[in-house]
Amino acid sequence: MLNLALVLLLIAQAPEDPRQEAYLDAVRTSNAAAVRAVLDQGVPVDARFRYDRTALSFAADRGSVEIVKMLLDRGAEVNAKDTYYRVTALTWALEKGHVEIARLLLDKGATGGEDVLEAGVEKGNAALVALAIDKAKPTVDELAVALASAEKDGKTEIAEQLRKAGAKPLPPADYAMPATVLAKYAGTYRASSGSERKIEVRDGVLTCTTCGPNPQRLAAVDGVTFRPEGEATPTVIIQFEGMNVVGLRERRGRQETLFTRVEETK
Repeated sequence: MLNLALVLLLIAQAPEDPRQEAYLDAVRTSNAAAVRAVLDQGVPVDARFRYDRTALSFAADRGSVEIVKMLLDRGAEVNAKDTYYRVTALTWALEKGHVEIARLLLDKGATGGEDVLEAGVEKGNAALVALAIDKAKPTVDELAVALASAEKDGKTEIAEQLRKAGAKPLPPADYAMPATVLAKYAGTYRASSGSERKIEVRDGVLTCTTCGPNPQRLAAVDGVTFRPEGEATPTVIIQFEGMNVVGLRERRGRQETLFTRVEETK
């Protein structure tokens, strides 16, 4: 017997208007004529389905260019996120490599343009890489990271494509850091979200013990900038006030998180 709370949840998530079920079915089956018909009957273009997913996210996932165009023309919210994965229609399009849909979404103001380049390199999809260069206008750092990833994975054609777009290699992470300086950087750093970065010195190398499932050795680019050994991202930048270490910035693409140094309790 179903748990009462689960039944109530399913009822709450069910569309109140039966036409919404027809809308969802039409999008899922890429039936453009049926989508147009239900929208003409007054069904909201941004009607929410389970976990607040919208029709636009389903259409982007299925590669339905005609339906995506229709929904965008009717004012669909391009950056709507579901409540389960917390992603937008652009994420679904990139996951499946739907280049033309990604282009349509970017043209309508989709955020997350930096993800297009990452997806293109990861999938070895030259068309997505070209789209990112054309529409997302990657930064110098983003191009450098993408080039490093392509070279590491042996994607020579993608790497050459990036070089032609102006990508330059990342600066080498081989700066010799004095042990006394590294010791000053060790400590606990906390972001406003509550996440922490615990930094230690192990075998003469700055090491983050909370950056992943395993301790992550950080190689020095210069006196304050570090990258995980063998990786292109994230970049960790130590922050100072005068001579005192007060925090660190962790940069992944265009996303940057500030961690403030905290006093550890004894």
